Amino acid sequence: MKMKVSSVAFAMLLAIFATSACAERLQIDIAALAASTNQYTSENKVATTNGWTLFAIDSYAGKPNIRLSEKGDYLFSPTFSQRVLSIELKVKSSSLSGRRLAFIPIYDGVPSEDATLWSLCNYSPNKDTYVAQTNFFPRAADVRSFKMTFDSGGGSTGWGVSEMTIVTDDTPVLTPPTNLSASYIKGTRFRLSWANPENAVSNKIEVSEIVETETSGGSILEYDFNDFTNNSGSATDITDDFTNAIPAFAGSSLIRLPANTNGIIQISKDTAKGYLVHSGFADYSSMSLAMSIRRPTSDHGKTFGIGYLSAKGTTNEFATFSLEVEFRTNTVSLASVPANASIILNTQGANSKRVVYIDYMAFIGDSLSTDLSTNLVKTAFVTNSTMYCARDLSPRTQYIARITAFDAYGNESKLSEPLAVTTNDEAIPFSIRIQ
Repeated sequence: MKMKVSSVAFAMLLAIFATSACAERLQIDIAALAASTNQYTSENKVATTNGWTLFAIDSYAGKPNIRLSEKGDYLFSPTFSQRVLSIELKVKSSSLSGRRLAFIPIYDGVPSEDATLWSLCNYSPNKDTYVAQTNFFPRAADVRSFKMTFDSGGGSTGWGVSEMTIVTDDTPVLTPPTNLSASYIKGTRFRLSWANPENAVSNKIEVSEIVETETSGGSILEYDFNDFTNNSGSATDITDDFTNAIPAFAGSSLIRLPANTNGIIQISKDTAKGYLVHSGFADYSSMSLAMSIRRPTSDHGKTFGIGYLSAKGTTNEFATFSLEVEFRTNTVSLASVPANASIILNTQGANSKRVVYIDYMAFIGDSLSTDLSTNLVKTAFVTNSTMYCARDLSPRTQYIARITAFDAYGNESKLSEPLAVTTNDEAIPFSIRIQ
């Protein structure tokens, strides 16, 4: 028999299921971690104990606890035989500032920064007061080891840890439902069916409408550089920070911030040939490049080269921008640029002493284009079934359906592969006229 339940009832049901999950609690010997810091030398601040690795972690003198006080301090856990569900800590922070503790999952020996679990600090005015705090990893992440570190600090500011408990369990990770398909497609409804993984008892169904928006002449990509500030009295090289913050410029060289400025970047100085390289687009035929640029009052170079990189890595210049002592916006068509070629912006001449300041640039589409987005219109839950009928939809409309599975412990799988469904025209009623 198929049963449908509301989202509230479903959540209560999962909470009941979750209490029966088989979990194991591992109390970590913090005193042993603190004592291991005796292994440090002036040349090497690395220690190991009970499968844990510490780097530059402090221990408070005479107290069985540890402290992370600098951004580079970290703690590597051992690899646990079961999945890590949560990390329970007794912690304190000596600063009101928004410091954060980071738990980074490790897969195949490599920390996965994209999956970092962040925890805000618990400030304790009383230096001897530790606050209980629990940090949860998603079950589906299947975390078996992690790196614990601190995202800021210095001096007396830091995290103190007096207790740590690792909660693990061996419940199998659910795989997503498969073989999702649609049938009985009508103007305002369709039926979904799928195959569940082993141990699945319930499902969540999401149906989203695909929305098309036509745009014309809008910016495709804009850069204003307002995140970059230089408060010093001399130009500062920011090439690494710049290309890390904006990966599209990864091939650039010698990017600087002028002295005492915000939101302005500088390329080229003395005999160093600084340049910007922007990764390519699949089609330049209807695109233009706009840049707000200027030159120093002492520099008499009045042109700025625009080119593209060939497959052999050579520069093919196709346009120049004029340079004035005040910021002016220049625009050039990119129609002659081959597909996927990178754009290179330089000050011309390998030994040029010209300096160019840039505070804005944008790649702009000149013709009509269509943007696609999704709008979630239905969320439903079913138990003991692998079918669901989505109703009250719009005729001649594109939808995307995705499904997750739940086991008896409340564990949720990742989303299934999406299924695209287009509803039919609304049924046209007919009549028979008798004369």
